[in-house]
Amino acid sequence: MFHLTYHQIRPSESARYLYSVTPEQFAAHLEVLAPAAARLPPDAAISFDDGDASIFDYALPRLEACRAKATLFITAAWIGARAGFLSWSQLSALADLGHSVQSHGWSHVFLPACDRKQLHEELRRSKQVIEDRIGREVSEISMPAGRWNGSVVAACAEAGYARVFTSEAGAQPRVLAGVEVLGRYMARRHDTAADIAARLAAKPAALGRQRLRRLAARSLQAVLGDERYHRLWLRWSGAPPETEAELGYTPDGSPPPS
Repeated sequence: MFHLTYHQIRPSESARYLYSVTPEQFAAHLEVLAPAAARLPPDAAISFDDGDASIFDYALPRLEACRAKATLFITAAWIGARAGFLSWSQLSALADLGHSVQSHGWSHVFLPACDRKQLHEELRRSKQVIEDRIGREVSEISMPAGRWNGSVVAACAEAGYARVFTSEAGAQPRVLAGVEVLGRYMARRHDTAADIAARLAAKPAALGRQRLRRLAARSLQAVLGDERYHRLWLRWSGAPPETEAELGYTPDGSPPPS
C-alpha cells in the first residue's frame, strides 16, 4: 500500500514550510490519490501528522468532495491548547465523518530519547486521552519526526498499538514485537500531481530519489548527531517556530511551551 502523509495546507503566499502544500496542490494530488484510495483493497492511504487546523479548513472540503477518508495522527497535548491546531470538537466532527483519529505521541518529543517513564507518558497518555475524547479505539501511532527503534516499537506493543508508521518512504512492511511497522511518503512543498503519480506507480526514478534522500539524511545525522542535525533541518525546512519544541527544548535552551 502507498501511504502519503501531509502536515500543513497553506495558501501559496504562506506555504513556506517544506511540508506545506497549497490547497490547489492538495486538490491536484487527490485527483491521483482518491481513485486509488477507493479501490478494494485500497492502494493508497492519506494521512496527516500533528493536527494542524488547516486540515479542517482546507483538506476536509476536498476530501469530502471526492469521498476520500484520511487518518489524522495527532499530537494530543496540542489539541485545543495550541494556536493553529485542531480542537477536540473538530476532531470529533472529523471522526463522525469517517476519518480516523490516531496518535502522534503526547508532546511530539523524539521517542528514542525518552526514558521508560517518558515513553509511557507519550504512548499511553496520548492513546487514552484520544480514546476518551473521541470515543473510538486508537490502535495506530506515527513516529514524531520519524524517529524510532526496536525499543520504541516494543513499548508501542505494550501500550496496545497494533501498527507503527515511520517516515521511511517505500520501506517494506514488517512485523516487530508483534507490531506491524509501515513506511510512508511525506508530501513536500514542491510535489506535483505527476510526482505523486510516479510514486504511486512505484516508478524506479521516483523511488530512487526517495531512497537517496533517506540515505543522505541518515549519513548527515550520523555525522552531526541528532540534536545538531535537527536544528539544521528546522532552519533548512522553514519549519514554523512551534516545531522547535519537537526535541523537548527551544533554540535558547528553555523548556518548550506546554
